[in-house]
Amino acid sequence: ISLTVICISFFFSCKTPEIIQRKAMKYSNEEKLEWTMILIHEFGQRFGLTMKQAFSYLSRFKAIDFIDRHYGFIHTQSFQGIVDDLALYCRKNGGDIL
Repeated sequence: ISLTVICISFFFSCKTPEIIQRKAMKYSNEEKLEWTMILIHEFGQRFGLTMKQAFSYLSRFKAIDFIDRHYGFIHTQSFQGIVDDLALYCRKNGGDIL
């Protein structure tokens, strides 16, 4: 079963926003970490940074915290789109990559 099918079936099985919010919070730390590491890698690739440099940059300009707080939504978006959005987010917080 693809992730898209799972997400769609999950969405239609929910009856109220409260249920959606509670179910959306049930991501394992391992799942969040794996996805976040891939995102950091993609960010680094886009801007010519090593994993360590990409993590430091994203951490310094509060993007890692943003990813953690909004994982339920952002992990459903494309890596390309999220990388673009994170670059803008970091820029608004003082970063200079764009």
